[in-house]
Amino acid sequence: SRTVVSLHYLEGLSQREIAEALGLRIGTVKSRLAYGLAQLRSNVAR
Repeated sequence: SRTVVSLHYLEGLSQREIAEALGLRIGTVKSRLAYGLAQLRSNVAR
């Protein structure tokens, strides 16, 4: 999920572009983004 979050928020790739680049389904990209963002928020809150 770290890679997906980095590609989306730091590199500016769309969910579809990430899915194509990594060979993932769009649903997988969405769930990894949600999980990664939740983890990031949790770690920042500490």
